[in-house]
Amino acid sequence: MAEDKIVKQLKYIFYLFTQYSLFMKLLFVFIPLLIGTGTVFGQVKSSQYGGAGTAGRSAASGLNWFAGAGIGAQVYFGDHDKQLSLGKRLAPSFDISGGKWLNSSFGVRAGLSGFKMKGLTQNRSHSTGEVFDASRSLEKQSFNFLYAHADLLFNWTNDIYGGYDADRVYHIIPYAGIGWATGLDKPSANNLSPNIGVLQSWKLSANLDFTLDVRGNLLGDGFDGEKGGRNFEGVLATQVGLNYNFR
Repeated sequence: MAEDKIVKQLKYIFYLFTQYSLFMKLLFVFIPLLIGTGTVFGQVKSSQYGGAGTAGRSAASGLNWFAGAGIGAQVYFGDHDKQLSLGKRLAPSFDISGGKWLNSSFGVRAGLSGFKMKGLTQNRSHSTGEVFDASRSLEKQSFNFLYAHADLLFNWTNDIYGGYDADRVYHIIPYAGIGWATGLDKPSANNLSPNIGVLQSWKLSANLDFTLDVRGNLLGDGFDGEKGGRNFEGVLATQVGLNYNFR
């Protein structure tokens, strides 16, 4: 029985990685645009701005540890949410994280993100009590959640321009990871949740970066308290923040 459960979990993880939805389509539209931006800005030196870059430092440059925090907005993609406009589904989000650069190209980080989700429900799960469409029994929905994640970072800028450069201002860092999402309101849910995203950073000083992080993660059907026959649901989040590099 235990082996069957492990096999089912592995199949489920594989299935999540091989499927896609609207939020993943949006993410993959953003990635080429961000990489194009990185091609232009990746060669800009901080000597032009009076700062010094530290993201993705070489192993010989010091501790290579970093910590960051960000705030932004996120949108949930559930069973009935497409009936509600994207703007009305935007909800606040946060992320705190810490990690280490292993070399000039690869790093690891762990973080905690989440806060609030907005959408629609047909079975009154997490209902706010506000009716959206009485003819379809749809009500507005809001619930809180947390997402603990571990990510593998790839510093595309350092890799394509020949390694770490202390004077580089801009870095573009694609990443992928795995995490655990937990609903904080009843009916609560817990899901293993893979993620993929792109982190951008601009050097403000030798130790401090300004960051823009775009991430999408997958969740199983029913995380919002309602199973509608979808294979999965998901979240798309965008956050701005600050990252401190320990020297």
